[in-house]
Amino acid sequence: MVETIIALAIFIIVIGATSSLILSSMNLYANTATQDEARSLGNYAYNYYFDRLSCAKDIEFVSDNKGYPKAIAVTNGKLQYRKLAGEAFDNVFTDDFYHGCTLSVNTWVTGYILNLSVTVSLKDKELYSKKSAFKLINPAAGKGLLNGTMTAVENPTVYYQD
Repeated sequence: MVETIIALAIFIIVIGATSSLILSSMNLYANTATQDEARSLGNYAYNYYFDRLSCAKDIEFVSDNKGYPKAIAVTNGKLQYRKLAGEAFDNVFTDDFYHGCTLSVNTWVTGYILNLSVTVSLKDKELYSKKSAFKLINPAAGKGLLNGTMTAVENPTVYYQD
């Protein structure tokens, strides 16, 4: 009887330690998966801005489109675009792609350099951030801000002409 109780106690200790390791592994996996999803979202959003704006002739960060049909915006933490003036904005990614995360973009222009910061958050906790500056390679003397300096704008609506 004593041997059975001792064997049962050892078995319970082993099961407890094993389940603790399994739960820790599952939490680590979930955290890693969330970080990877945030990194993917941030990189996709950054590349979306870069692909459209690096060759733009002119850019504006204002609420009035002043005749530019193409626009990119972050609304309610989601990246949106518009191809034609007067159209409603469409989501770039489906809601499932965000996995509950929200997107935030800050941008400003100094001369022909566009500074871009993309942040992905989950419940007000920053999970991923990418900051960079790139030279606009196809600027024209348009009506936008490419020739001036503009302070940072959070989640601007960016109108551009390509």
